Amino acid sequence: MPGGLLISELVDAIRAVAAIRPIIGAGITECATDNPDRLQVLVPILRAVGAALHAHSTALPAQPTPSLPHAVR
Repeated sequence: MPGGLLISELVDAIRAVAAIRPIIGAGITECATDNPDRLQVLVPILRAVGAALHAHSTALPAQPTPSLPHAVR
């Protein structure tokens, strides 16, 4: 991608940040295709983000899920 990171660089950056800071949320934007071949490029990123989120979630004690108002359920 012109002017951007390579997928491998982004994956390395996600792992590096997760190694020193808990990652508690993530979002992927600007993905506007439903072509499976084009979406496949995101798999390494999704795996790295998933691992980073999982690493943080297992380090904390389980928290009770707050109840939602009846109208929202």
